Amino acid sequence: MITFTKTIADHILKLRHQVLRPGLPIAEVIFPEDQDQETRHYGALEQQREVICCVTLIPSTWHGEPAWRLRAMATAPGRRNQGIGTGLIRYMFVDLQESNQTRPIWSNARVSSARFYRELGWWEVSEKFENGNAGLSVTMLRKDASHWAGSGGWNIQGIGMNDGQSILDPSNSLQGKLPFYGCLWKKMGLRRLGLFTRIDL
Repeated sequence: MITFTKTIADHILKLRHQVLRPGLPIAEVIFPEDQDQETRHYGALEQQREVICCVTLIPSTWHGEPAWRLRAMATAPGRRNQGIGTGLIRYMFVDLQESNQTRPIWSNARVSSARFYRELGWWEVSEKFENGNAGLSVTMLRKDASHWAGSGGWNIQGIGMNDGQSILDPSNSLQGKLPFYGCLWKKMGLRRLGLFTRIDL
């Protein structure tokens, strides 16, 4: 079972370090804003214990307007290409919408990850550039975090709820016995994913 939840920086630093800056000091993945009250940290937990995916939103601006900066998206080796990162981002969208905090979201993304973000509504707004230890990167922007988070699309809460946290569990469905081998269709611009159950709202 995978649980999506808000968390704190201390709980995700190990995964950040392992995935994003292996072999470098852990200080490389600690941001000055990590402990700020407005910063938002999100994690995907396996069996509600081990953090297998994480992402952070830091208050920022975009052309003078309030925005979020997305940083340190990381998924554990062996758990990639399973839809977990997509699920965590969609949980993040819902959380922003429910707390009335939807703003443009920008990020300096690694070029190797740009396709992942494009499929979730970001697009490139800069030329490629070298970004220190992160390597070749590109600035990407997503204007509306509420798109795909409302009741007209797919429910990222997916297959059950527990204390307000989104849970993926093939043994328990919000609408009875739905096939575990559901998918998120091209409505999201995504490939077929076997991890989620399809729920039409």
